[in-house]
Amino acid sequence: FGDLYLSMLMREEKFKHVIVIEENVENGGLGSIIKDLILEFGLPCTFSHFSVENEHCFVYGKRDFIHKEYALDYDSLKSMVVVDLQHHKLLGNYG
Repeated sequence: FGDLYLSMLMREEKFKHVIVIEENVENGGLGSIIKDLILEFGLPCTFSHFSVENEHCFVYGKRDFIHKEYALDYDSLKSMVVVDLQHHKLLGNYG
């Protein structure tokens, strides 16, 4: 039921681009579920996913430190999202 509801919501809202940011590995996380829904229902949008790489995490420390190590901190995400939006032609040059 949840998958169908999400796909209907995405169709109704007519999203051009979906970005998922999660502090989880890519496989099995929210991003992989949304990507599967986009493909399964043929939703007319592009998709980007920012997450921890699919590998064992041998980094220990406070949350802020780990975010920075995996480029999930504010500054890294801001830069990556701007580049991503420019790549998909959804944002002009950003200075």
